[in-house]
Amino acid sequence: MNQTLVKICGNTTLEDAQVAVRCGADYVGAIVEYPPSPRHVSLASAREIRRNLQESAVGFVAITVNLSLDELRRLHDQVRPDVLQLHGDETPELVVALKNEGYRIWSAVHTAQRAAQMHEAGAEAILVDARVATAGGTIYGGTGQRSDWILARDLINQGVRVILAGGLDAQNVKSAIEQVRPWMLDTLSGVEARKGVKDPEKVAQFIAAAREDSAA
Repeated sequence: MNQTLVKICGNTTLEDAQVAVRCGADYVGAIVEYPPSPRHVSLASAREIRRNLQESAVGFVAITVNLSLDELRRLHDQVRPDVLQLHGDETPELVVALKNEGYRIWSAVHTAQRAAQMHEAGAEAILVDARVATAGGTIYGGTGQRSDWILARDLINQGVRVILAGGLDAQNVKSAIEQVRPWMLDTLSGVEARKGVKDPEKVAQFIAAAREDSAA
């Protein structure tokens, strides 16, 4: 069995990102220019994190929510992420446009229909996450709620490269790997001390659990 990759998401400081790197993460992510999230960072902060990771083998993912094509171009030009992760209600046409410009795209989904649309449009990976509708609007991720593991497994059976997110922590890594067999595990709230601040011990425990279980 191939080793399951690990992404530590929602890093708000260089220090948190460096902890993830030292603990063995394959990718680190930052939510860029999305003020509704308590974990969002500015373009300047994202650029600093990216610049300081360039000498490592760890990939940097810029997570975005409902930005336009021009805004995504500007972000990409200034930050130079390895991957753009579209985590809102972006259209398949936007994925096509970004792919045509040579960008690597991951797309977050919560339904089979949207997964099919974004995969067909050319998203390199489909991230299955949980989202919550509230009176104040949609919370697109970081809810701590478990996503649809059955959907994730069905997509994998169809040959889709799947990133499993949603409520993952060191305690349920084993079950996630055994039941879903994703290409990558993505955690955010499961490794935090509080919103926007990582707990180094939880980060280390999560990555260690993922390595142990995917190698079993």
